[in-house]
Amino acid sequence: MPLFAKPSTPRPPTARTRRRTHGRIDARAGASQPVSATVTAVLPGERFAAGGRICRLAASCLAMPEAGDAVLVARHGGSGWIVAVLAARGSRAIRAAAPVLELQAAQCSLRSTHLRTESQDWTATHGEVALAATRLRAVAAAAEGVFGTLSSWARQCLAWRGRSLRQVQDVESLRCGTLDVHAAQLLALGGGTAVLQAQGMLKVDGAQVHVG
Repeated sequence: MPLFAKPSTPRPPTARTRRRTHGRIDARAGASQPVSATVTAVLPGERFAAGGRICRLAASCLAMPEAGDAVLVARHGGSGWIVAVLAARGSRAIRAAAPVLELQAAQCSLRSTHLRTESQDWTATHGEVALAATRLRAVAAAAEGVFGTLSSWARQCLAWRGRSLRQVQDVESLRCGTLDVHAAQLLALGGGTAVLQAQGMLKVDGAQVHVG
């Protein structure tokens, strides 16, 4: 008998051994090869019945499965996980549940019939913003804006305020065709120097007129 035995050459797997080991859990990885299955029921708590087992939604699956969808199921930690939706019977909602979601692209386009965003704090930083809308409506408890230069053009401007306070530090100039100012109680005009002039007629009317 030789001192050192010749190592035996492993035999290649046959079709029978391949069928027997197909879908078996790898003890080292703790997971099995994903297999296709059909969702038979949608259970509470984002659980799904697919492939004869109860499966949860994996973090990599962005589409929400529904009954009748063809999905890819994998086993990990003794539980079934849906890792992807292969074929959906209709439109599906896309979700991304992550603490931080970052998108980077040279150009990004978003088209939707109805777009809704909800956030506790929203910060946007842009070099140049162009907004075009048929109708724009904004509702806020408080609004504040700081501008270096503010220019606005409006065909018609209507404003209703409970109280209005405007303070101009330097010069304010108003040019209009007709100016109509009406105060229900008191109209007070004052200045260090006041000039009131008219090219045609200057009319002052009142029950009492005090000058000086």
